[in-house]
Amino acid sequence: MMNNIKQLFCCLTLITALAYPAHAQVTPDGPQAGRQASAHKGLTQYPKLSTTCQIFAVNYNLFSTQIKIYSTHDLSQCTTTEFAPFTSTSVQAQLETVVPGASFSLGGPYYQMADLDMSKVGTHFIDVGMLRFALNAVGKFDWFDALKQPALLKAWWSKQMRYIPFQTRQELELIWFKGSEIYELVSPTGEVYQMAWVTQAFMSRRGQINPSNLSDYLNLPVGWSFRIRTLSANNIIFVNQEAGFTYARIVDQLGNIYIQHIGQ
Repeated sequence: MMNNIKQLFCCLTLITALAYPAHAQVTPDGPQAGRQASAHKGLTQYPKLSTTCQIFAVNYNLFSTQIKIYSTHDLSQCTTTEFAPFTSTSVQAQLETVVPGASFSLGGPYYQMADLDMSKVGTHFIDVGMLRFALNAVGKFDWFDALKQPALLKAWWSKQMRYIPFQTRQELELIWFKGSEIYELVSPTGEVYQMAWVTQAFMSRRGQINPSNLSDYLNLPVGWSFRIRTLSANNIIFVNQEAGFTYARIVDQLGNIYIQHIGQ
């Protein structure tokens, strides 16, 4: 029985990969999207409010900054208790041979904002402490990016990572259903970034994500805005890692992670 479920899961994943182009996109509502989402919902073990922890390995040089993101997604269900013993120093001691010269920071537990997360993980994993991590995404920001967005140059040069749009390569498939409330940042030039993972600071006692007053806490850069809206259609964001650095992700000063709408 379990083998049959796994085979069905693999078939659905393949169908989804063929159905969408190999780049990030927002998919409108429709019968096909509804059937796929329904099928995914029946099989996935990663519904909304699932938690993950992340390790950020950052390499700086004069011309670019690269971030490798290691995640417990699909490997370990990371809780506050399990992640509490982790420190940047202890993580560096275990990963310095894997990512030489990197500075390490920690993030999590993160709560998933999408209704479903069907994203793939790397085939190789690393045991760090009592948790298991895999390389989840690679982001970069360089002089070419800075020249296109001069307002970000000073922050990037001072190694300030907040609100810096890192072009990202990742296997990503997130699904929000029609009627879901979503939270977005809008840049001065109109790029929209949808909140994908939220820190525990905005979890209420009832266990529901409640960042409706998030704008009161954010120190947004000049020209940026925060908004809340309700989806009038299913929203599927699909990214194929083989397509390269096809979307951007940013982090606010509270550690919440947003992903860029491509093709919106």
